[in-house]
Amino acid sequence: MKLILIRHGETDYTCNKRLCGAINAPLNATGIGQVQKMAKVLRRKRIDAVYISPLLRTRQTARILFDHSLPACGIHKDVLLRETFLGKWEGLTIEEINKKFSEDVRRWHDEPMTFGAPGGEDLVTLQKRVRKFLNKISRKYRNHKTCQNIAIVSHSGPIRIILGEISGHGLKGFWESEPKTGNFQIVELNHKDTKTQRKRR
Repeated sequence: MKLILIRHGETDYTCNKRLCGAINAPLNATGIGQVQKMAKVLRRKRIDAVYISPLLRTRQTARILFDHSLPACGIHKDVLLRETFLGKWEGLTIEEINKKFSEDVRRWHDEPMTFGAPGGEDLVTLQKRVRKFLNKISRKYRNHKTCQNIAIVSHSGPIRIILGEISGHGLKGFWESEPKTGNFQIVELNHKDTKTQRKRR
């Protein structure tokens, strides 16, 4: 099964380097342009089903990308694909977080996998949520002959988790690269891999 991993277009939060998390931020003009450009490329690729995060920026992205035709297996909103909930850090810049939450930032640097923003999710919680999604679509389409190209319209956090699960690196490479807004990449999901994901961290 091929997964087309799509990050939503730019918002004013990503443009100004503010943590957006679960905030329902819309695409800005640049983001709309990014997605319109991406749509021209994706229209030349076969996409059988689409799964999107329910947040506004991903819904807007999907609307622009797939307004020309409905994939054979439909478009589905899935809460498991929402961005990491960042609690009290949402809407703040890294500079503001360092100033207001210095002790939490220190602990986060010491325990980046298991300590998240105050009142938010840590990476292990995010990983479990995204694994649940991967297992779900693997079971659903394992023996489906016509739905083997699945587009996922999501956010930086969930996309990084998916890449870690498919590569077998788990959370180890989470911080190494950030998917660009308004871009996509295609990866292969082997159904057998979803059975062993719980052993990785």
